[in-house]
Amino acid sequence: MTSKETKAQRTVVFVYGTLKTGLYNYTAYMKPAIELGKASFVGAARTSHEEFHMVLDDQAFYPCLYRAPTEGYCVTGEVYSVDDDTLAALDVLEEVDEDLYARDVVDVELVAGSRKGEAVSCQVYLMPIFDDLPKLERITDYTAAMNAKYDELMGDPQLEILECIYGKEITDAVEAK
Repeated sequence: MTSKETKAQRTVVFVYGTLKTGLYNYTAYMKPAIELGKASFVGAARTSHEEFHMVLDDQAFYPCLYRAPTEGYCVTGEVYSVDDDTLAALDVLEEVDEDLYARDVVDVELVAGSRKGEAVSCQVYLMPIFDDLPKLERITDYTAAMNAKYDELMGDPQLEILECIYGKEITDAVEAK
C-alpha cells in the first residue's frame, strides 16, 4: 500500500434513504463525490439482522432508522465506500454533531451483482429513539415517490456539505460568483 492510499482510507457506509441512487441527496452530494473519486458504489444491500424499524418523518419526508427493541425487520439500502472528506460531509448532512443521527455499525448482506450474498460491516446513521418515533409509519424501503415530497422542501445543496467534498477553495470561488 502506498502512502497516498494510506492517507485515503475508505469507510463503508450503508444508506437507506435520501442518499440512495437517483434521490435528492445522492444527486447533490454522493454523485459529485463519486465523480471526484471520493466515493464508489459497492452494491444494493439489506440489513443482516431483523433488529430495525424504519419510519417516515411525516413533516420532512425523510426516513429515520432506529434499532427496534422488539419486532424489528430487515431494511433495504445501498452500500458505498467513501473517503474521509465524504464521510465528514455525510456527518454534516445527518447532523451528527447536533445529535439528530448517530453513526453506528451494522452488518448488511449484498443482494445483487458479483458480490451477492457477501456480508459487509458498515457505518450507518441511526436515529436515537424518542417518544414519537415509534408512532410514525413504518416502512421497509424509502422510495422515489416518498423522496418527491422531500425534494419539494429542499433548496440548493448546503455549502458546508459541498465544502467537505470539493474543498473550501472551490466552494469559495463558486460562492463569489
